[in-house]
Amino acid sequence: MPDLIDDYRNTDAGNGLRLADHAGADLRHVAEWGWLGWQGWRWERGADKAAMRAWHAIAERYRDEVDARFAGIMALPRGTPGRDVAEAHTKWAAACEALSRCTAALAMASAHVRIAASPADFDSQPYLLACPAGTIDLRSGNLRPAARADLLTAGTPISPRQIPFGCRWDSFLSEILPDADTRAYVQRAIGLSIVGEQRDHVIFLAYGTGGNGKGAFFRALRTALGDYYTALPSSMLIEQQYQPHAAQTAKLYGKRLAVSSEIARGKRLDEAKVKELTGGDTVTAQYMRENWFDFKPSHTLWICANDRPRVAGTDRGIWRRIKAVPFVASIPEDQMDPDLDTKLEAEAAYVLQWALEGCAEY
Repeated sequence: MPDLIDDYRNTDAGNGLRLADHAGADLRHVAEWGWLGWQGWRWERGADKAAMRAWHAIAERYRDEVDARFAGIMALPRGTPGRDVAEAHTKWAAACEALSRCTAALAMASAHVRIAASPADFDSQPYLLACPAGTIDLRSGNLRPAARADLLTAGTPISPRQIPFGCRWDSFLSEILPDADTRAYVQRAIGLSIVGEQRDHVIFLAYGTGGNGKGAFFRALRTALGDYYTALPSSMLIEQQYQPHAAQTAKLYGKRLAVSSEIARGKRLDEAKVKELTGGDTVTAQYMRENWFDFKPSHTLWICANDRPRVAGTDRGIWRRIKAVPFVASIPEDQMDPDLDTKLEAEAAYVLQWALEGCAEY
């Protein structure tokens, strides 16, 4: 590792190199997003304060090393050989702890080849899934240690566990999907949905009247999948007079299972929008008050509805995409479990394992 005193110029550019060399392994910067920090198993956005802390730690080390090396010579009279170098480092070490020098160091480091990145660099490996225990390779099902080089920002806070016999998740699935073939199909469909690419360009339509457990099913998946799950407003998918803000599309960045809220009876799907979101082509989006950016869709879309929504198109493009998934069970109100969500949340590790097994079987 380069020496903080001897190997850098005492300039803002030199400080940028100090930060890149001594903390760059755990930092990335994307112009459209800001700073990202390594959390041990994934990269986390919004790491501006972490970047500042990294610089402050380096500035403190630099000051301590300067004090240790030059304290003796600084006590000698001016004109003593070497004192001018000691004085220059002492003054610069003090200046480096100022906010202006911190800001400048971060700005310089953000352009360093080791730190600078683009949105397209991240979450570009569709068969990797990050969790606290490591990274799961969906092709093999193997769990391996997390690696910075994978550049994964999305992740689930749940690590999978083998499903025990008689768990509540298993019995719940039998209640809401009593047909074994349908149950197996849904498991494979969810397995497809946790892959980070639009492999088959399909839309799953989960339909059925109330009291069928559909809501609890998706809430359990939301807990199990963490960042990989996103809920979409139904207004994003139905025909309406005004187009929704591009921030709604930005919600899909890095997501895998995208589930719409219930579409009201009689509403018509916006076929152009649905095709755009399931066609696999690059999408342009924008977060509120941020820059526009392009991304390759990684999500599989699930539409929830009590009845099948209206589809006016007659071309095969829209019809071949829609795969109906009937939730036909009707659970009487007096048989509903008021603690169901809590029980399924406690079994999130099993829910994740179930999804992984569905992916392996797809």
